[in-house]
Amino acid sequence: MPKSDLTPRTAARHEALYPRLATLLRQIEAIALRKPGAPVPSATQTIAEALLFDAQAFGVARKTLVATAADMAGLAAQLGQALAALDAFEAAHSGWDAEFKCFVWQMANGDSLPIARRRLQPVKTPRPAEKRQASKTMRHKIAYMIDAKFSEGYQVGYDDAKNLRPERDVSRRHIDRI
Repeated sequence: MPKSDLTPRTAARHEALYPRLATLLRQIEAIALRKPGAPVPSATQTIAEALLFDAQAFGVARKTLVATAADMAGLAAQLGQALAALDAFEAAHSGWDAEFKCFVWQMANGDSLPIARRRLQPVKTPRPAEKRQASKTMRHKIAYMIDAKFSEGYQVGYDDAKNLRPERDVSRRHIDRI
């Protein structure tokens, strides 16, 4: 996995920007297929400028963003370039994590953060090392208690058989007493 300078805040900005940019691109492409030379409405142009400005942080060339295109086909091309830059940024700062079984952002501090857009419900949620250790310790304690109860019950049964005592009723209400 490559070393990155990614922070959780930058990853969150990317994940917030990507779907908005992709949605606008789909809408503009649908119009541009029918009317490529149609002028871009001012409200759409304002939204596109804001999204393209935000995309600069992820590698979109500034010369592409001198001004948004005046027609739908040109704006579709600009938005497509910006979306491609976001994809390239994601490819450079993410990778597959076998522990989480999903694609994750690779943070500068070595942590991994699942990419929400790629997999909405990771198989395993990330937990700090202290919580992982605490849960491991708790599992060991529970396993020890189960083994102790089993050994105790086995010994009681063995003693009963050895002393020729009748078989005990081990219904649900008597299990706690053993």
